[in-house]
Amino acid sequence: MGGRIIKKRIQVHTNDKEKQTLSLTVTGAIELFADIQPRRVRLAGVEGTQLKKEVTIKPTPKYPFNITNIRAKNGTHIKYQFEELKEPGKTGYLVTVENTKKVKGRYQDTIFLTTNSKVQPEIDIFVSGNIRVKKPERNKPVTNKPAPKPTPKKELQKNQSNAPENEVKKETN
Repeated sequence: MGGRIIKKRIQVHTNDKEKQTLSLTVTGAIELFADIQPRRVRLAGVEGTQLKKEVTIKPTPKYPFNITNIRAKNGTHIKYQFEELKEPGKTGYLVTVENTKKVKGRYQDTIFLTTNSKVQPEIDIFVSGNIRVKKPERNKPVTNKPAPKPTPKKELQKNQSNAPENEVKKETN
């Protein structure tokens, strides 16, 4: 979200009879508050499999902060937690999000991280889930023989013309 420049255009209406509207362009740099990777969590897979994602959050030197709490908007289909990164010389956090939905379906949620920063007291992480039905395995016999080669069309026609015709016998009583 930060680390980029945005440009917005606005119309200002005035009471000046000669210049009733003015067009203004506002440009501003959005500073990066924290490096959040990935910014969104997508948990997609087959029912019965473990689906888990990790998000790393690293404060920028200009805006240091600590995460003090974590909560979810719904929390119905996810389990979540955060812990401090244990990398030497690096400060940050690791947020783990895990799917708890057992059956087919989709869901959306948001995780809110409370910080001790006055600049950004809360960080939100969007979470989506898509659990699919496990497809049944087809029972195919396992053979070591190669599949038979298809018979060419001309060969089939030739074999059919040489085949004896079926005789139909009438039964008499």
